[in-house]
Order: sequence, then C-alpha cells, then structure tokens
Amino acid sequence: MRIARFTWLACIVPVVAALAFQAAGPVDIAGEWTGVAYIPDTGCDELEAVFRPGPDGWDGIIKDGLRLMKDDTHLQDVRLEGSILSFRLPIFDGRWADCRVTVEGDRMTGYWLLEDGDGTLSFRRREKR
Repeated sequence: MRIARFTWLACIVPVVAALAFQAAGPVDIAGEWTGVAYIPDTGCDELEAVFRPGPDGWDGIIKDGLRLMKDDTHLQDVRLEGSILSFRLPIFDGRWADCRVTVEGDRMTGYWLLEDGDGTLSFRRREKR
C-alpha cells in the first residue's frame, strides 16, 4: 500500500509542477529597462537597455552612464532560457563581458564576468508611458 501511494505521488508531482509552470506563462523581457552595474574599484554605472523579439530569439541594445561602451551598443548572443537571460556585452577596450540575470516579473538581477573581474547587475522594467 505504501509503495502504491509513493508511486502515485511520484507521478503526480511532476504533472502538477508542469501545470504550474505553464500557468505562469512565458517570461516576457520585451521593453525598456533601467539598471545598475556595480564595478569594483569604480562604483555604480547606470544602464539603459531595450530588449525586443528578433528573428532568432531576442535582440538587445544597451548604453551606460560612465560611457564604458558606445551608446546603443548591440548585445550579442542574447538568450532567454526559462527565467534566465544571458548575453555578451562589448566594452570600450575590445573585451566582452558575459552577463547572466534571473528575470522575476519587472526585475532582473544577476552578474557580469570578465577574465579579470566580475560585478553585479540589476534591472527594473521602465513603466510604459
């Protein structure tokens, strides 16, 4: 009897979890986002990003307040897998920062990595006007 209950429970839990995930719907990152990148030894850099659906997934552009990159810099390798958004960000000296954030509604938080350092990233969706 115990085995039958366990088997039933083992079968129903994944089904309920899948339905709950479906009910939440897909993550939507489309729109304008404002954010902050923390850079060790420099401080905070204010960011503005725009994400839009593209032909092969997502496209994104970004600019920063410290001018460490050109305005409207195109993000590379933008990927949204579940609630994880990852992209590569070219910076002024020709290097690339690998970025990864978790999307939770109108917020994204995570980190950026370079070969010689790392820092945090956080974004908030800009309200539609």
